[in-house]
Amino acid sequence: MMRRLKFTPHLWPTLATLVAVPLLIALGQWQLGRAAEKQRGYAQFMQRGADPAIQLLAGDPEVWKLRVMQHRRIDVRGRYDGAVNFLLDNQVHEGVAGYFVYTPLRLEGQEAYLLVNRGWVAAGPDRRAPLSVEVPPGLMALSGVAALPPPPGIKLGENAPEQLAPNLIRLQRIELDQMADKYAGKLLPYELRLDPGSDGGFLRQWREPGSGHERNLGYAFQWFAMAVVVTLLYLFLNLRRDDSLK
Repeated sequence: MMRRLKFTPHLWPTLATLVAVPLLIALGQWQLGRAAEKQRGYAQFMQRGADPAIQLLAGDPEVWKLRVMQHRRIDVRGRYDGAVNFLLDNQVHEGVAGYFVYTPLRLEGQEAYLLVNRGWVAAGPDRRAPLSVEVPPGLMALSGVAALPPPPGIKLGENAPEQLAPNLIRLQRIELDQMADKYAGKLLPYELRLDPGSDGGFLRQWREPGSGHERNLGYAFQWFAMAVVVTLLYLFLNLRRDDSLK
């Protein structure tokens, strides 16, 4: 004769399950949202990348709107402000630690600045030693893509600048809104990722926005699977044989 089972939940396992399962589901949904966000970014990048380049003129109010300019190809003329270069730390290329090199560009005949991401350089064995970063003189004609700086990840502390040389500052993240204060609000709200064909840059192998959304989908599957496992484990551990039935 088959014995019947009865469900006898206990307080602490029940409370733990009630906390864990919604949390795991929320994490899975967050990863799905991240994947969708990356896919939208990729679609916008592909659409705007096919459009002709825009000549950047600071007098046009549209160029000050990030939502209008992000992922657009732009052409710009100006002179580098060689008095300061920024090194964005923790940028890895093919397993080698390095930096993205940023130099402000003053637009030709305009009271406006654009932060140019000139590409990647290796950090070298001694992080305390300043790098030699050359800044091209004279009027430059540059092409590239308007983009947000790389995401900073988890902020573990203040973005304290490290002065490596009179014209060289190392940063843990690029915060354009804070940098704009140095330029009296005349810093455009995006960076220019310099084309490989433009002069005066370093290694430029830019990742396409939206790449890696498959990884977020994989993470979402893992979180949802863990929620199912926790639920099944809770049910299994709280099922008992009902010996009261004869």
